[in-house]
Amino acid sequence: MEFEKLETISEFNDSISINGTNVNYRFLLEKGSFKDTTEITSFTYINTDSKDHPVIFITNGGPGSGVVWLHLGLFGPERVHFDDIMNPPVTPPYSLEKNPFCLLDIADLVLIDPPGTGYSKINEETKKEYESVDNDAVAVAQFIRHWIVQHERANSPLYFFGESYGTVRGPAVVEALFGGSVLGDKHLYGISLNGIILLGTAFSTGGFKNRLAETNKPAINLLTCAATYALHTGKDPYQAAEEAWTFAPEYARLLFLGRNANDKEVKKAARRISWMTGLKEEKLIKNHLRYTMQDFLKEAIENQMIGYYDGRYLMPDTVKEQDYDVLSDDSGMGMFTPAFSACANLFVEKHGLPKMPYDMLNCVVNTDWDRDSKRTSLTALENVQRRNKDFRIFFATGLFDMCTVAGNVRYTVANSDLDLKRVQMKEYPGGHMAYIGDDSAEKFVKDIREFIAGPCEQD
Repeated sequence: MEFEKLETISEFNDSISINGTNVNYRFLLEKGSFKDTTEITSFTYINTDSKDHPVIFITNGGPGSGVVWLHLGLFGPERVHFDDIMNPPVTPPYSLEKNPFCLLDIADLVLIDPPGTGYSKINEETKKEYESVDNDAVAVAQFIRHWIVQHERANSPLYFFGESYGTVRGPAVVEALFGGSVLGDKHLYGISLNGIILLGTAFSTGGFKNRLAETNKPAINLLTCAATYALHTGKDPYQAAEEAWTFAPEYARLLFLGRNANDKEVKKAARRISWMTGLKEEKLIKNHLRYTMQDFLKEAIENQMIGYYDGRYLMPDTVKEQDYDVLSDDSGMGMFTPAFSACANLFVEKHGLPKMPYDMLNCVVNTDWDRDSKRTSLTALENVQRRNKDFRIFFATGLFDMCTVAGNVRYTVANSDLDLKRVQMKEYPGGHMAYIGDDSAEKFVKDIREFIAGPCEQD
């Protein structure tokens, strides 16, 4: 792949009031083109009241997901309007509203759609050059490199924000930006970032190179399952989460022993896990204390299916297990997709942008993706911290995210060689999109602001 040019497709000027201060900004719909006609597009917001703000480069996940979720859910000056977050509209009318949590007063925002996502086209003949962990990182890094040069931001603090698969992309992009022989085009860019924010960490969940032992997965998932079950049964989800995490090491020991575990200990543990999660005690004993996330989603609440992307949501469990599809049958995904899809078009109509269909999730890209890589995401972060003494990491997770669970982050960081003085971990009262709902969004944005402002040591 060879990057050719970066150009502005459309632009406008506007302003927004943030915490009582008026912020003027310039919006750019930008397109980066490669020589084979593949594209990367971005929704760029630049604060015109001051220069050399920090810049946050932002992507969603998938792979194949457009950045609309973060654009109109968290970062942009406008966001999708919800009267009742637990009962979002699934049919028109939809509307946009001013985003009270916008970060444009402290940072410029570059929301990126990699090749094959959103508005970004991908050349069908050369698509395999882009659809992998390593090559995708190089493509995004080339876009960022040219963006920095074209916008004259060599002296601006730089951050990367990735959600879901974006948390796999992020560490690879950070390494590709620095350069060297490990990734990509083997050119030394020498671009160091100040930090990375990872929401819904996917690199510790399997499917990508990771250092998680599959044996421990039921114990690692227990925190989120216990919190979600507590929420739906009138108990304190935060207390339930911590009790589950306290029990997790003992649970992991029994899982490690498997059929050699003491019968009395297994029965006692099964009773405790059942009380925490609603899973049947007899089935846990029969399966040597093992359960899958799918077991929990279907069995914890009688006749209800818990939302995979957001455990706060329920829907009637009338789908046979073999017919279940997480994208179409999941309660969280089903409730939010129509509003975000419609508002992507409303944003275009309102601001007179080119009228193009927006691809929210390209499942062909997702299916074809090469999930192997030369380094694990965790190793990439460890190496970046080793080379860059100022590089900080912020792991954020929704407590009710059943897809990328909080226990994965806790476990992964505890078993890493990361410098914990430069690592921050927080959990929020939301799901996979922890910015949906003002309570969660307000806490999350406050912590992002503090992270951008400077180092924050963990207690």
